[in-house]
Amino acid sequence: MIDAFDAGWTIRTLLYAKAGRGNEAVERLAARTVASGGLVLIVSEKVMSAVTKRDNPQMVVGVFEQKTVKLDTVKPAEGEVWVALDRVRDPGNLGTVLRTVDAVGAKGVILVGDCTDPFSFETVRATMAPYSPCPSCAPAKRRFSPGGKVLPAGLWARI
Repeated sequence: MIDAFDAGWTIRTLLYAKAGRGNEAVERLAARTVASGGLVLIVSEKVMSAVTKRDNPQMVVGVFEQKTVKLDTVKPAEGEVWVALDRVRDPGNLGTVLRTVDAVGAKGVILVGDCTDPFSFETVRATMAPYSPCPSCAPAKRRFSPGGKVLPAGLWARI
């Protein structure tokens, strides 16, 4: 969560389990969330399990605003590697590719055609990291991203 704040992502909602009350790090995150105009919800472990779809969830979950920029603003520099994917339909496969692209240091992924949503729960979960640097995604002619948008480098939150 701290990495997401530091990377400039805008938090909309922070949920934390009742067990997090009094935890200094959690309280700091809650204060930062409120200061940035976000909502803080203290919930039961049962609610955290339902939200995260996990039997043993993390204590804190954040919902961040999706960042997008227009595709035509992407100007690859000399030597940058971008991966183009055409019609990836499985969110797990997309998440795995995002994780791999990040691991090899590529600049980003351009999604072409009718691809799965890179912000879907399943895609984010498949990235396999609670918070990790994420390569840019540039959906081109996407039905969920009118006009072609790019998701700039930032963080994926796994919930």
